[in-house]
Amino acid sequence: MKISASILLQAASGIALSTAMPAWAQNQPASAGQVLGDSEDIVVTARRKEERLIDVPVAVTAKSGEALRAEGVQTLLDLGRVAPSLTVSQSPRGSNTPSFTMRGQRVIDTSLVLDPVVVNYFNEVPFMRPQGLNAALFDIQSVQVLRGPQGTLFGRNTTGGAVLVTTVQPSDAMEGNFETTVGNLRLLDVKGAFNIPLAEGAALRIAGTIRTRDGFMRDRQTKFDANSQNYKAVRATLKLEPTMDVTSTFYANYFQSEDHGTANVIYAVNPAIASLGPVLPTLSAEVAANRADPWSFSNNDAPLETARTYDFSNTSTIDLSDSLTLKNVAGYRKINSFSKWDIDGSSLFLLRFKGESHIRQFSEELQLQGNSRAFDWIFGLFYFNEKGSDIATSNLPSAPAVDRPSGVYAKNISYSAFASGTYRFGETGLSLNLGLRYTHDKKVSNGLQMTGSSCTFRLLDGTVIAPPCLFHQEVSFNEPSWLASLNYKLNDELMIYASHRHGYRAGGLQSRATTEASAIPYDPEKVDDVELGLKLDTDLGGGTKLRLNLAAYQAWYKDIQRQVSFISPTSGTLVSSIFNAARSRIRGVEAEAMLQPLAGLSISGSFSYTDPKYRSFINNGVDVAAITPFGYIPKYTANAQISYAFPADDKGGEIVGTAGYRYQSRYYSADVVVPVGGYIDGWDLVNLRLDYNNIGGSGIGLSAYVTNLFNKAYFAYATNLTASSGYATGLRGDPRMYGLSARFEF
Repeated sequence: MKISASILLQAASGIALSTAMPAWAQNQPASAGQVLGDSEDIVVTARRKEERLIDVPVAVTAKSGEALRAEGVQTLLDLGRVAPSLTVSQSPRGSNTPSFTMRGQRVIDTSLVLDPVVVNYFNEVPFMRPQGLNAALFDIQSVQVLRGPQGTLFGRNTTGGAVLVTTVQPSDAMEGNFETTVGNLRLLDVKGAFNIPLAEGAALRIAGTIRTRDGFMRDRQTKFDANSQNYKAVRATLKLEPTMDVTSTFYANYFQSEDHGTANVIYAVNPAIASLGPVLPTLSAEVAANRADPWSFSNNDAPLETARTYDFSNTSTIDLSDSLTLKNVAGYRKINSFSKWDIDGSSLFLLRFKGESHIRQFSEELQLQGNSRAFDWIFGLFYFNEKGSDIATSNLPSAPAVDRPSGVYAKNISYSAFASGTYRFGETGLSLNLGLRYTHDKKVSNGLQMTGSSCTFRLLDGTVIAPPCLFHQEVSFNEPSWLASLNYKLNDELMIYASHRHGYRAGGLQSRATTEASAIPYDPEKVDDVELGLKLDTDLGGGTKLRLNLAAYQAWYKDIQRQVSFISPTSGTLVSSIFNAARSRIRGVEAEAMLQPLAGLSISGSFSYTDPKYRSFINNGVDVAAITPFGYIPKYTANAQISYAFPADDKGGEIVGTAGYRYQSRYYSADVVVPVGGYIDGWDLVNLRLDYNNIGGSGIGLSAYVTNLFNKAYFAYATNLTASSGYATGLRGDPRMYGLSARFEF
């Protein structure tokens, strides 16, 4: 089928420009997730098997590790540059604990009793908690961002989507790489990998990274530098292939950080809060000072973040026949983290807060996959067990030496069975994909509320719970998830699809309840969506190539979970209460495009439009849907990138220049209506990079980069407590960063 070049170019002209995708369709796929040369495919695992991107009826962005490095993506916080509808920001717990927003869905709180809406999979193991994940993008084979509900194949709590990270696999070659980066704020970043063939069918790969950097926020009084980085990580991967039909890969990861934590900056004050009257002039002066110098702040307690994680997993496959494969994925993760930050973001002692988490998770997934000329299918069983403690301690100026701990000792257990299949209707290009998953969840919690050695948890009749001050609760949920997708391949270059999905996010128990009424469990959140998509990968002639991915969707949410933060009148602690407030609908459009008009020149981009609206929102018995904005959701995001590469010598050396642009519109800083400082301004950033790769065929490369070229000051995240406590605070995004890198591959 011939496609008019003028029509396609007109369609592409309205799309904002984004991340480079330098691979083009071919009949034979490469390794999963890789983006190789111009004649190779992008291969993804969005349906738990290797497929060409253009053949998959899912809105997915795939990037190879090499492409991420070329685009300057060093951490998960940078992933917003490469996928539409995705924003990633640091959370109050620190820079190593990222928070994900996708398709109008987000969760900021990392509490053990609150499940995410975007689940991160590392080598096919779901990591339910984000602590320590920001430093994980070293020695990466690929990253895939799957948008929209993924509950059939990737489980509950993926109502927003999933991020799949695959690390570089051991090979039978003795090879490796080493890279050092230095930059402003005394940045030193060292990373490397070494691949060791052990014997026939056995190979080991060791990779690691160490990064230190001064903080870019400076306390005006103490000169303390917040937002620093100081972490190290190491990964060992052992791959065994005892026979042609059996493969078993073992992964072991260790991460440790100890940073000057994230500065909380006060940016708005509500003068109507009577308790702030005596200190209102001081707070107002600090708001003005923070606005005048966005890279300074004043806190009464220096922020701190420490984290240590251990990850162990194994993926084993057995080819039972040419058309039947048995696969098992088992994983274990342990998290120990501590952080403290100044809730009010000022020099005054209004509330001090610190949080400590000790969490262990184990998951086990067994799959049986089959394929034939007309039908591919997968059946699986999944088990997940997570337990630990998540305790926060606060101090008030009325009794600064008295600790007020609150939190939970909890266990989360989940069982599920799933099946999915794709039937192809002969040679017509038409196929049908159906999937079903059934999940049982059980949540067990012992809630804690204390002031010093006294319990502050009271039942409705006023009875105080006796020491050890624990309030026990259990709750269970059962819910199906399903998928139906009708797909039509017009030819090897063009596919359209229409899909419907039902997703499920587990309900749970409150983490810091102060009364029996506020300890009421919250119900699961359910979503039904419809998505229409188009994928195009074509040669327009004359050396001009085009890739275009479009998706339009509408999702209807029931019992949507919402979080309200306030200062408890009984304990004085910061309370985050989860409730099922509303029905809502979220609709949007996403576009990705890549145009290669001539050899070496690549122009690419992405755009997303997200329109969320409450259909009902019952707060204190009143429906406030008409006046309540969706919190933390930017309506527009856009990325643009232009890259030009040309030979630098006759031995394979290449010079590549890249300019990138990122835009995000404003967002509302609370889940409920607040009186002051509700909207956070949007922002745009410009990044530049210059690479000289494989100098003279030596395997040595040099790079220079600058991010946030114009040193824009913006809030990556904000917490608005002006309705209850009278102040709103925010976390600054990175200022201008620049550096030089040297890389050696052997």
